[in-house]
Amino acid sequence: MYTARGGVRGGAPPSHGYFAWERSFIIAAVVLTAVGLALLGGYLQESDGRVLARTGATLYFLGGVLIVASEATDLAQGFHETRLEAFVVSYIVLSFLAQVAIGGSLLRAGLLAAWIGWVTIGWSIGCLVVSAVTGSYYIPFEHHVMPLVIGIALLSRAAGQLGGSQEASTADQT
Repeated sequence: MYTARGGVRGGAPPSHGYFAWERSFIIAAVVLTAVGLALLGGYLQESDGRVLARTGATLYFLGGVLIVASEATDLAQGFHETRLEAFVVSYIVLSFLAQVAIGGSLLRAGLLAAWIGWVTIGWSIGCLVVSAVTGSYYIPFEHHVMPLVIGIALLSRAAGQLGGSQEASTADQT
């Protein structure tokens, strides 16, 4: 929806309903990402990555509160390009720093393949640098790419473990 109306270049949405759906999807993505990172932090509580995981989840939560406030304000005011810029910039910085911490926690914990932790760190730092250099800083999907990759990897890992335990129980029965 965001790209259909010009993405970073902007452009007025075709209707207020369209704008409300677009912003609501962004708010939902932020809330789900915050919940997912908090759950990951809890999962890593007994590992070497616990401090970085909690730090990342907390930073993302703080940034998430700011961007949800900004998006909700936009929804209440309608499309006027008057977003709370300080909130948006703070969210961008906090969310990418949070993901750097999450990447580090994954490396410390050894929960997933090391490349996922390194790519998370690289992606987050890279996006921060590109945002700072180009000034084109708020592309909503950028903040959810690596949490999505991490989530898919965790689900894949869990499915593999579940499949392995079912095979073992089947073998025990015979």
